[in-house]
Amino acid sequence: MKRLLGRSALLIASAGLAVLPLSTAAFAEQMGVYISDSVYFSLDQVTLSGNTDSASLRFALQLNNGSGSAVDFNRYGVKVVDPSGVAYKAKLTEKAGARVKAHQAQSYKFSADVPAGVDASKLTVDVFEWSTSASGYMKEVGALSVGAAMESSGGAEQTAVLNMKDIDTTLTDDTLISAELGNSYRVYKDGVWMVYTDLTLENLGTISYKLPDALEYHLQAPGGLLYGAIVTGSGVPTLLPGARQQVTLQASVPASLSTDGLALVFSPKGQAKTTTLASLGIGGSFAKAKVGEAAAYPREDAQGLTVAASWASANKLSDGLHVQANVTLSNSGSDIVALPALSAEFQALRGALAVGASDGSAHPAYLAPGESATYRFSGIVPAGVSTDALQLVVLESAAAQAADAGAGAAAGKGSALPVLVAGLAGVGSNAEATAYDAAKPYTLGSPLPLSGSNAVDSNLEVALEDLHMHKNDDYGYNTVIAKYKVTNKGTTAIDVPNLATELSSGSGYTYAGTRQALAVKQLLPNTSYVVSYSYMMSSSDTGEKLALGVYDADHLSLGAFQVALQQEPENGPFSFYPFDVTFNDYAASWTYNSGGFIYRLRLNLSLERKDAVIVDSAFSKMTFDLVDPFGEVLSTTSVPFSGSGKLIDGEQIVTFSSIKGDQVQSGLSVRVYEEITTADGPVKRLIKTMPL
Repeated sequence: MKRLLGRSALLIASAGLAVLPLSTAAFAEQMGVYISDSVYFSLDQVTLSGNTDSASLRFALQLNNGSGSAVDFNRYGVKVVDPSGVAYKAKLTEKAGARVKAHQAQSYKFSADVPAGVDASKLTVDVFEWSTSASGYMKEVGALSVGAAMESSGGAEQTAVLNMKDIDTTLTDDTLISAELGNSYRVYKDGVWMVYTDLTLENLGTISYKLPDALEYHLQAPGGLLYGAIVTGSGVPTLLPGARQQVTLQASVPASLSTDGLALVFSPKGQAKTTTLASLGIGGSFAKAKVGEAAAYPREDAQGLTVAASWASANKLSDGLHVQANVTLSNSGSDIVALPALSAEFQALRGALAVGASDGSAHPAYLAPGESATYRFSGIVPAGVSTDALQLVVLESAAAQAADAGAGAAAGKGSALPVLVAGLAGVGSNAEATAYDAAKPYTLGSPLPLSGSNAVDSNLEVALEDLHMHKNDDYGYNTVIAKYKVTNKGTTAIDVPNLATELSSGSGYTYAGTRQALAVKQLLPNTSYVVSYSYMMSSSDTGEKLALGVYDADHLSLGAFQVALQQEPENGPFSFYPFDVTFNDYAASWTYNSGGFIYRLRLNLSLERKDAVIVDSAFSKMTFDLVDPFGEVLSTTSVPFSGSGKLIDGEQIVTFSSIKGDQVQSGLSVRVYEEITTADGPVKRLIKTMPL
């Protein structure tokens, strides 16, 4: 009977690991130890774990059979050899079928005890054939590099292997578990700084059991200081043979602790300073995403789900810094995925600041393949905080522990665990950047790419069509009038949103917009409507480098855009969007009746409608002021663009009445304005002055 190294019987069972079919091309591309042209061994899944006293090398040896007949693995043995030639016994840790059929491949998992501190990159896994004619009954076949296999499988520091019998002597020798390192997070919670570390545990044995209560976890700083950690979230699970189970460890740490060089240490209870069963370097596992970067959702049962802080903004107002962030979950897998219950906080990177964020959006319960859902979080932090010092922490609510969850259930019940930490540096209005610099470039007349709220229906387009400024010397401020075209691209009527807008100038001032007093409530399919806003701007402000901010009714930002004022032409055409008006000629005449003088202005106009936009009684009017040489308004007349007495293409007569005799003089002029009616009263934009 053939025997393995150390003359321990090779345990082979007919029902073992999955057997994989192999193509000829696969054999040609794979490097390994060859028995023949079409049969070879390859090495993968290599991990090295240990402590100050000993270490364990675990690996998978795959027998690839590309020949036309079965190969018996019982003919071969395995050992681990160091550079000096010292061999270490390799023990099979899982049952597997010994006979590998033609054009099949099968993996065999081994472990070997090696000295502590060994350089794994210099070890080899040697394959030999049992032979009565060879020295020691072992005929060397070839050696596989452990270092090369570790490099291709991601390195040894990501996985630790522990024998639970070292903790609980009542357990059997094969109660081995592997602990694979996931993400780590440093967040502020309940008045202290916490480090959370995700681990994926795999039961490498043949029986079910829970992690022993006597197994302790500590974070070890480079200086040797230890910080105790506990299993949180769902608590300590029952480990089923061959199954993978995710757990999260939580440790409170000093605010000044650097994450560089941190290690997670596994030890028997009360012996952390004297006995280390295994350790994992976690310094490189701290996940800090940037806005716009997507990452795999860090849960074992959410395959194919990605998470990203897809958008963020910050706006400084009188009550503080309003911060918003969109978190998008996308299902790139092939199965339906249940959406987790998420919450979020805006936290300072230093100090004791954690502000809960509200989410006003609705979410589906599940995501089908190719679908995504967005959570829209917002909060207010102190005005003096820069976004460079802020991070967004996204948390998943953990399910309450089952009654049989074991030790740690009390700690985990009802808690929330981090799944994403994103830095907010450079987001929004920092002191170093103007609002214009932080805004997106924008072309007048194109749809505004609004995001971050459900306030605007996805079938609704909003475009800024007009932006003009009028210098109003009489009142000591300038007036800016903006016109927005709202278009329904859908097939049903849509509510017209009552958006808030503001203009921020390069001088550092922000001016809130006032909406026109009346507007339609709903917009029919395939129609457009114009909504006007006015802004009172400081007379000293030149209006350069303007940033347009758009907000929903709760003042959640929908976007910020770089805009520029339009220059008024000297001779036209003049924009009264959606109309263009050209003043071709004009003449004036006087008449008198018992009530005083009447002044008639005969205009020849070219009136062109540029867009098919609804124009109703709430639309702006063309207003004419008859002004004396000293700037006093003698009479005013307004003409609408729709309805009775509307402006027409061609000849138009404008009448000024009730002018007193002593007001009739030379040097009069007519000022032409666009006038809109807002909740604060009428607002005018000067178009043209015509001397008489």
